[in-house]
Amino acid sequence: MKKFLSIALALLMVCVMLPVVALAADTLPEADANGVITLEKDVTLTSTWKITSDVTIDLNGHKLTINNATAIYVTGGSFTVKDSGQNGEMALDGTISLMNTTMRLENGTVSFHQRQTGISLLNSEFVMTDGMVYAAVQESFCFNPGYGGTTTIDISGGTVKSVSTNTAMIGCGSIGSYNLDISISGNTTVDFANELMNGEGNNKVSFEITGGTFICLLYTSDAADD
Repeated sequence: MKKFLSIALALLMVCVMLPVVALAADTLPEADANGVITLEKDVTLTSTWKITSDVTIDLNGHKLTINNATAIYVTGGSFTVKDSGQNGEMALDGTISLMNTTMRLENGTVSFHQRQTGISLLNSEFVMTDGMVYAAVQESFCFNPGYGGTTTIDISGGTVKSVSTNTAMIGCGSIGSYNLDISISGNTTVDFANELMNGEGNNKVSFEITGGTFICLLYTSDAADD
């Protein structure tokens, strides 16, 4: 009898879970007239999201999961991420590749959950005023800039965090010739477990820090006091 009850309970749990699985979406909502895509529920994509014009995604407190080696590929226009709700997140198993474009993070979390993933930039600009960029597993990175042209990373708020103990938070490209300008200011929190940056080689790199709190394992530094 006990064995029968255990089997029945297990089947009941499976049945209870089925409606939740059925709610998973495999396409993004249509953009409004201003090019804003607003999530109304959690969405899971299994292919690359290709962006060629101005696009804003409002996470609206929901989660966008993309299970693909190249999660988002931006080759035109601009790409803006914001969250008008709470705890909105883009959870990615692949890289955001920016090619000759601009990405803005206004709030919400952009997280990377596979090794060798992060935000890669070629002749592009990344502007962050709030939210979080989170390299959540070993050998993932927050930024991989370089490879050609001029790339700018301007962070004036929010949190940039990397848990990897064997890769840099900013791992520069080693192929081609490029100019790289990095600026960290305001009340930004930078939390990293290994190196802040490496791999820039002989390329022209400007790294300006005028504010923020920097945490590396057990060491914490407030740039305003340095």
